[in-house]
Amino acid sequence: MTLKMDLSSILKCCRTGGGYIMAMSSDIIFYRYSPENMSEDILRKLFVGREKLLEDLVKEIGNAAENKTPRFYLVVGARGIGKSHFLTLLYYEIEHKFPSLLIPVKLAEEEYSIYRASDLFVRILEEYSKDTSDILSLEEEDEILHAAVEQLKLISRKDGKRFIIFVENLHELFKQLEKEELQKLRSIFQKNDIFSLVATAPLIFPSLSEHDEPFYNFFHIQHLKEFSYHEIRELMQKIAEIENGEGFLEKLEQYEERIHGMVHLTGGSPRLVFLFYDMIIGGEIENIEKAFFKIIDEHTPFFQEIFQMLTGQQRLIFDVLISFGETATPKQISEKSRIKLQSVNTQLRRLEIDGYVISRPMGRHTKYEVRERLFRIWREMRQPFGRKRVSIMLDFLQLWYTTEELKELFKIKFELLEAGEKSVLKELCYYAEIQPPEFKAEALLKLTPKLIYFGELEEAVYEITKLKETAAQTKDKELENKIPLYEGQIFLYEKKFEEALEAFNMTLEENPRHEDALFNKGLALGNLGKYEEALDVFNMVLEINPK
Repeated sequence: MTLKMDLSSILKCCRTGGGYIMAMSSDIIFYRYSPENMSEDILRKLFVGREKLLEDLVKEIGNAAENKTPRFYLVVGARGIGKSHFLTLLYYEIEHKFPSLLIPVKLAEEEYSIYRASDLFVRILEEYSKDTSDILSLEEEDEILHAAVEQLKLISRKDGKRFIIFVENLHELFKQLEKEELQKLRSIFQKNDIFSLVATAPLIFPSLSEHDEPFYNFFHIQHLKEFSYHEIRELMQKIAEIENGEGFLEKLEQYEERIHGMVHLTGGSPRLVFLFYDMIIGGEIENIEKAFFKIIDEHTPFFQEIFQMLTGQQRLIFDVLISFGETATPKQISEKSRIKLQSVNTQLRRLEIDGYVISRPMGRHTKYEVRERLFRIWREMRQPFGRKRVSIMLDFLQLWYTTEELKELFKIKFELLEAGEKSVLKELCYYAEIQPPEFKAEALLKLTPKLIYFGELEEAVYEITKLKETAAQTKDKELENKIPLYEGQIFLYEKKFEEALEAFNMTLEENPRHEDALFNKGLALGNLGKYEEALDVFNMVLEINPK
């Protein structure tokens, strides 16, 4: 078992432009955030789980093109779910199968220069390699818009084809356009049947969901679902085949149960598949949780944007639902949020239509859950560290590490702490929490005095509570007698000297020559102004340990 590893060797990735490049040992590079930079052949080999949806969309678009009718689709899915991969393959399919009917135009993933309706149609002409200088020389904005659309209509009539536009991150594009420009855009789409559009977005955003918005009810929505465990397994196998990963299947069997649990915990994000793959290939275990939580942290802007798009009441309901961890009924949400049940039901239905939550009929009741499970993990990560442990972190550690690995990790981290590496304190608290019963008390007894020494009193109190629980469960009298010493030390920090004195006396009742208890008792007596008694106690300490 190898325990030494840094983050870069887990991910084997470097930061570039729009995302991460994941370099493999073969000559192939996997672009985790920019799949359009990968070859069509590799994209097809890595495509799993969405074959039927792709086939259906291609068929629908082809039929519409033959009937000369436009189509407008929005593919919705969480960040990292594979929208870019899906859209890029759809583009290739249309390009190959309907060259006599459609002109596919794929815009860049980020189109920052489009903030008017005219900009979009000028960009389409540019992608079609048409000179737009005459159009852009016009003075009036409406003239530019009209000229660009007329030029595209001319191309369509001449070639006997219609345009199909592929747009990523439609929510970002629409955010750049004023409402008046969006109205112009919809009007052109409605009056001219030469345009179809397939777009992606991480969620249904206000420009599409609000009744008074130009594009309300305009798109046919297609949701990309998370991968199942079997689809994740299939994707990892395909990565191994492309990379010529020797012995991967043998290693996969060793980790299969762990990955199955992780999929249940996190959902089936394709982006996490690369992390799982690296874990298995590397065969190393330390710092894996850092790599995992780094990926979750990268979702912060996206998750924050989700909250910003919701109304105040929707935010509260959504946040309360996240706090349940699993599913919850409208009644449970109503009670916890203190919002009337009728309002909760109305908002939950709206949130489900917009793709934020999923309803699950269970007997006579309907329960709801957040569509993306990574959201819950991220939300817990945003809580302050202290007595509120991130339960998802504990779940992760218990799912991924064996009992022996957890014991070894605690040992390694504790050695670092003793060497002066205070930064490992937080990790040690997590590792201590999930140690097997036979080792947990020992781990807590080592960690608690260190927390007190470093002034992490809130954490120390938390660990003392866990020690008390462990002592009660195991009926361990010896363990129970060790706890007052730590309580007394905390009282000293808090300047509660009478309580500290009482705690140290409890320890000394069991062991009158306990050096630490005597020394701390002397400190408590001195702070209470009982100097002669304190001096007697310090002399006893010197008798026990003259050094």
